Amino acid sequence: TNMFSPLFWQLPHLKELDIKDNNVRLNFDQIGLAKKIETLAASTNGITDISGISAATNLKELHLTDNGIDMPLENTELLDMTWLQKLFISYNSFRGTLPSRIGEMSNLKEFWCYKN
Repeated sequence: TNMFSPLFWQLPHLKELDIKDNNVRLNFDQIGLAKKIETLAASTNGITDISGISAATNLKELHLTDNGIDMPLENTELLDMTWLQKLFISYNSFRGTLPSRIGEMSNLKEFWCYKN
């Protein structure tokens, strides 16, 4: 497992980042610095902690499929990201029922959450 460089979050014009299938450890502490990022494809990397991800307030599309996220969906920041239009979180270990707060995600057009 390699460490993803947080320097990517400092790129002032970064709009899309596709790092899927790289087996990198990703830390979202500084994602708020990526002011223009709209698409993040980070599937199949072994991500277990998504703390800080809600600081990406321009993110429209988020791919976290097939990682190691193991927690109740209710306990994640994902439900705070009401600006998301597409959310892909299949093949993780989200537990519990679908929280009613999902209804607050009024911009959501696609939500993929199978095999959890």
